[in-house]
Amino acid sequence: MTLKARDLVQAAADVYLSRNRRPDVAAYCLRRYELLRSALGVTVDLLQHEESDHFDWSENAPLERTLRETILAMTSISLPFDGLMEAPRNVTDLYQTHGRLIDAAAKKLRDRLRALAVDALKSCDPGLARRTTSNEALIAAGLPEEPYTDDIDNP
Repeated sequence: MTLKARDLVQAAADVYLSRNRRPDVAAYCLRRYELLRSALGVTVDLLQHEESDHFDWSENAPLERTLRETILAMTSISLPFDGLMEAPRNVTDLYQTHGRLIDAAAKKLRDRLRALAVDALKSCDPGLARRTTSNEALIAAGLPEEPYTDDIDNP
């Protein structure tokens, strides 16, 4: 499978999404992001770090900040019905009425935000559009086997 800029953006989002999961899942997501970033030759760090007193005056700083904030926005879209394993009847009725429409709208918004993040990343690194890698290359570079997950691990 060919991996591109879109996969790197998703890998960065997965790092954020794995924060509250088992430590082995979180470590796997971070390692995959780091190896994919390295394999694609991307120098921009897509992950948000603690703010420092140092102001970044580089030309791409505003674009990189937009990229990071877009990835954070992608991961912060939650649905009002998420996490309800057994809902009361009134919530179930609301889900029947609104659930599919909200799910579809959230998916469209995530897709648009992902496309924005990919375009911002390609603007930071114009040569990225031509670079690809593969899962096999990531495994050869030291990506461990994906940890076991089940539905409870997937919030």
